[in-house]
Parts: sequence; C-alpha cells; structure tokens
Amino acid sequence: LHLVICSPPGGTSLLQQGKRFPAIISGCTVNWILPWPKESLTEIARSFLEPLELEGGEAKQTLAALIEHAVETHTLANLTANESGRACATLRSYYHFLRELAEAYPQKVDEVTQHSATLSDAVLRLEQAIEGVDGLQSSLDDKESEVAAIEEKVQALLQDIVGAQASAEKEKAAIQAMTDALASKVGGFAEERRRINAVSAPVIDAAVEALAAITEPDVDALKSLDGDAPEATRRLFDCVLLLLHEAMLPIGTCEGEAGLILEPSFSVAQRVVSRATFHAELRGCAAEMTNDETLEFLFPYIGLPLSATDAINPPSAASLSEGGIRQNSGSIAGLYTWCEAMATHVVLMKAVSPELELLK
Repeated sequence: LHLVICSPPGGTSLLQQGKRFPAIISGCTVNWILPWPKESLTEIARSFLEPLELEGGEAKQTLAALIEHAVETHTLANLTANESGRACATLRSYYHFLRELAEAYPQKVDEVTQHSATLSDAVLRLEQAIEGVDGLQSSLDDKESEVAAIEEKVQALLQDIVGAQASAEKEKAAIQAMTDALASKVGGFAEERRRINAVSAPVIDAAVEALAAITEPDVDALKSLDGDAPEATRRLFDCVLLLLHEAMLPIGTCEGEAGLILEPSFSVAQRVVSRATFHAELRGCAAEMTNDETLEFLFPYIGLPLSATDAINPPSAASLSEGGIRQNSGSIAGLYTWCEAMATHVVLMKAVSPELELLK
C-alpha cells in the first residue's frame, strides 16, 4: 500500500499533522519540490494573458510588461511566505492570480478610458468657457461705449428739463386754479347726491319693510291658496312672477269682475310659492333686475307712475288696490307694496341716472 500526501511547507498545517500522526513522518520518503523556474512561470502567464485584446501600437510591449509583472509578483509572494512561515504561494494561487489579472485588466482599461474621455470633455468645456469670457469682455467694451453715449444724451435732456421747469411752474398755477374751480363744483355735486338719496331712500325702505312684514306663517298662508283665490290676488301673483323673471302661461284673456282681463298664471305661481326658497328669492330680488320691458308687462296690473314727480307723490291707487288688496292679509298687502315699490324705484332711477353719472 502506497499513500501520497501533499502538504505545503508554509503555515502550521504540516506541523500539526506531524504531531498528530508521527508514524507518517517516521516512515515516509519526503520529496521536496523546489519553486518553479522563471521560464515556466512566464509561459503559464503568457497562456493566460495572451488572449487579452490589447489595443494600440505598443500592444506587445504591454503584454510583456504584464507577464513580467505577474511572474515578479508570484516570486515575491513566495519569498515573503517562506520568510514569514505563514503561507505559501503555490501554483494554484498563481493560477488564481492570473485569472483575476486577466479579468481586472480590461475593466481598469475601460475605467481609465472613461476617465480620460471625461478629462478631455472638461478641457474642451474649459476652452469654450475661455472663448466665452473673451467674447463677454468684447461685449462689455461695446456696452461701456454705449453707456457713455447715453450719459451724454441724459446730460442734454437734463438741460432741456431745467429750461422747461419755468413753463411747468406756470402750468401748475393754471391747474391749481382749475382744481379750485372743480372743488367748488364737487361741493354742489355732493349736495345733489344727498338730495337724490333723500328721494330714493323712501322707495327702498318701503320695499324692505314690505318684505319684512311677510313672515313664515304668511308664506305658509300663501302656499295654501288654491284656484278659488280672489281675482285681485291671482293677478297680483302675476306681478310677482314678472319681477322674479319666472315663466308664465301664454297670453290669453278671461272674464273678470270688471270685464275682460289677462288670464292669470296662478297655476305657475302656486308652484313658485311652494318652493322652500320663495321667501329668500323675494329678499334677493334686486331692483336693478327690473327693466323697461318688465315695466311694460306690469302696467296692466299696477298703476305705474309716469315720471319722477309721480314716483315721489304717486297718483290715485291702481286697479289692484281698488280690488281690496290692501285690506287683505298682511302677506297679500306686503306683496303688493313690494311690487309697487320695485316698479316705482325703476321709474325714479331712470330720472336721476344722468345726475348720478355726473357725480362719478
């Protein structure tokens, strides 16, 4: 029976095995293998590194330098291992080193190439920046010359301004005189505005008081009205529909208490009154929404004033009031007062609008 045991001389592996199995050491033949010669190491390195695709005109010199570097590195590693007694650079470790060198070298070449390209781009940008600075310097010189020309023009303008200052003082005095005259006119306009407000305020107050007099129970009472409501009440609701700009039935006539009258749109009014927002719609209706067309539609129902004088001192009661509107419940009377005040306000504002434009 023959056993072949291979163990590197470096490190503690051979020492520990000899202590544990002394029979092996006492009865064996030791073949001490000397280091590989440099020529063999060179050929092995060539077989690993020669497949590398080296570029450039000095590819052969680069390959030779790589091979020499690999051989010298392995030799120094083996020498260091023998001196320290800790490890041994074997042929296997040499193979591993050559494989890693063959893999690492192309990567390092790519990194150096990229770094070189980055540096070249930076140098190019720096050169462009230098050219841009030169161009800016030239542009700055041109701007300085332009500024000098502008300064000359400004000096000339200042002289003209000083010469025109005397005439400006004269114009200022004339404008001051005009301002004093306008101030006196403004005082008269303010008095006119107070007079107009005194005329229009009672009409607005009447509409506001009429709406305030209509309470929630009054609205419920209006909702309870049916087709048997009095003729004056049904016609009054036509006025409400017109002021709220609601759709009405097609125009028709019917026999009334005093002859032919316009057919009331009371069925439409019942739907409008039944809305939960009816009271709020009355309060939100602005007098500005009432125009000349609305006044024409209201004329058959309410005796409208024909001028501002009639609006301040209205003539005899209209046909609806003659039918007993004012003697009805508070809700009906309030609706009539509101409709009459809205229409009167429009007639009054048409009279005073020119004066209001002058006051603006």
